[in-house]
Amino acid sequence: MTTTAEHLRNTLDGRWRDVKNRMREELSSEVFRAHYTPNTVIARTKVAEQMKIMAAH
Repeated sequence: MTTTAEHLRNTLDGRWRDVKNRMREELSSEVFRAHYTPNTVIARTKVAEQMKIMAAH
């Protein structure tokens, strides 16, 4: 069953609805969740890992 919010989002997404929903699903995995990084080197390493995962799809 689709909620009102999901229906509204799908309507507003228009012809890109399927692409946006797929990306929302892929980016909701644990790998892409917000995380604390104590320094720039760790942050850059984490982003590089995420980019590799995105490029593989």
